Amino acid sequence: VELTIKSTYKDGMIIKSESKSISNRGSFYSIIKWTGKSYLIDSHTYKFDNKESIPNLIPFSTVKFYFQEPKNGLNMISETFGLVSKITEIEPHGYEIEINGNRNNFFYENGEMDKALMENPIKNYVIKRIK
Repeated sequence: VELTIKSTYKDGMIIKSESKSISNRGSFYSIIKWTGKSYLIDSHTYKFDNKESIPNLIPFSTVKFYFQEPKNGLNMISETFGLVSKITEIEPHGYEIEINGNRNNFFYENGEMDKALMENPIKNYVIKRIK
């Protein structure tokens, strides 16, 4: 799987995201754009399409987990699915989100992501920081 995500933030809120993936199951894309009133979603992923709008600005996204430790209870948006999930603390410095039935867990050491356990319809995987 080759996945590229470009997310743009303004004043701490995500305002645009473009996601593209290429896999042995096909090529997929997702575009999320804040219009000033809501997010327009155009998401086409493996066995899932989403064109629903989201009315409120959102401060966190999946990509932001790799660069910043989240806060418990914040809403986040998945750049690939265009779905919102609440961030839940699962242990000190561990957080879980559920997107389209998939649970993803992120673990932090000293404020930096150490490991992510990702469930995905195409392939589950682990991302680990090299020390």
